[in-house]
Amino acid sequence: VTILMSGESSYVLSHETPSTKSHVVVAVALVVATGTYLGLSSTSPMSFLHVAPSSIRINPTSIVARDVRHPHSVVRTLGLRPFAEAMPNQQMSLDMAREVTVAQRMPISIPHVGLPWMSSLFVLLSAAIGGAMAFHFKAQRRSQTEVAMMSTSGENTYKLRYFDAKGVVELSRFMFAIADVSYEDYRYKFSFGVPGDMRTIQKPEFDADKAEGVFDTNMGRLPVLEVNGTRIAQSKTIERYLARQFGFMGSNEIEAAQVDMVCEHVRDIKDRYQKAKTSPSPMPLPPQERDAAMEKWYNEDLAEWCAKLEKCLGSEGWAVGSKFSLADLSIWALFADGMDKPEVVQGVYSKYPGLKNVCDSVAALPGVQQWMQTRPPTPF
Repeated sequence: VTILMSGESSYVLSHETPSTKSHVVVAVALVVATGTYLGLSSTSPMSFLHVAPSSIRINPTSIVARDVRHPHSVVRTLGLRPFAEAMPNQQMSLDMAREVTVAQRMPISIPHVGLPWMSSLFVLLSAAIGGAMAFHFKAQRRSQTEVAMMSTSGENTYKLRYFDAKGVVELSRFMFAIADVSYEDYRYKFSFGVPGDMRTIQKPEFDADKAEGVFDTNMGRLPVLEVNGTRIAQSKTIERYLARQFGFMGSNEIEAAQVDMVCEHVRDIKDRYQKAKTSPSPMPLPPQERDAAMEKWYNEDLAEWCAKLEKCLGSEGWAVGSKFSLADLSIWALFADGMDKPEVVQGVYSKYPGLKNVCDSVAALPGVQQWMQTRPPTPF
């Protein structure tokens, strides 16, 4: 609690607080401090400061004030904050947005005593009460903030639109499972006039929603994630959004950038695998050329990429930092579910302790195991 004493001036009192309980704390603190000051100074000469509550602000660390009669005066606070400059017709800034007025233009008389030792004693008492109030407000605000965050997270509704396939959204589905967050896994069915021939694919429900503009956010394509009715597109954008929502992007901004970096490394390896697997021309590789390219990939190229990726990993058991992140999931998905020969791939990455530890740790997560067992079977 801070009391201002700098001659006869008019002030206003307001209080930043989230509950009636805090009002009581402020009132009691002011009464105790003022009463003590009056008691200590009852036999001494004193002058009285007239306070008309309309310009003092209370925040969790101090009470500060402005002098409405002297526009550019500097007033001294006796709490945790040393000085506050008073400006005309302008209230002091607060740490928090919420403001609740706790005094309505009620004149108060506060004694100003000239004895230095009494003033010092009063300052110490005020500082002690102010510290207790600051602790009370901080704890209360933290509690309400945590509840608000939980409430906001719980209110989100998710709908993930994609084909009835693993495709580019499987990492997002895994994140929902790992975070144990419910969502609507909306799948568009499709069939082929000629099995395996993409030119003969039939997808009537997809075509109808596309015509209605459901996929406009993704330029007429899938996937689309709906969050409380708002649509977000692009598979990597969706992955990073969900990772941030669920706490899978590291513990700070640097780690978030490192998670992003590892995910891009994984994408580079995937791209190289696809190039080795397919021909740059529209025509597929002849069987002999394709087999030779894939043999080189599994026997030579993959090991080189694993060695490079190993050097990018952190030293605390996970790809980045000390906890699971999207980077770990991306690495595991690449090796466990992203190539045609998972047994061969496992034999290659297992030679690298960091990669093996990441993959083993992700595979042991309950959400990963649950989704692997319950996800619908799909052709790809």
